[in-house]
Amino acid sequence: MSDAGGNDDLTNVDLTFDQSAASTLPNSSQIVAGTYLPSNFSNDPDVFPNPVPAEPYGNTLDVFNGTDANGIWSLYVFDDNGNGDLGSIANGWSLTIQTV
Repeated sequence: MSDAGGNDDLTNVDLTFDQSAASTLPNSSQIVAGTYLPSNFSNDPDVFPNPVPAEPYGNTLDVFNGTDANGIWSLYVFDDNGNGDLGSIANGWSLTIQTV
């Protein structure tokens, strides 16, 4: 997800990203728990601090089709809004991979 939800804070929200979900995250309103398509609302490049791999970043989960799901997965989170918010991902995160 990138540039979604406007300036609203997220607290105790569980999100699932699924390529067959019915809709994207809201662009400029409060994000609520649910299942969404991957969502990116800005054409500006996303610039993450190291050690994040360089672009390009995919906007669909189809980018993983035909790749090996085994290995080490990393989640990178960066608030580029610049408003000084701080946060954390409580209770960790998980990844479920469905293969055909």
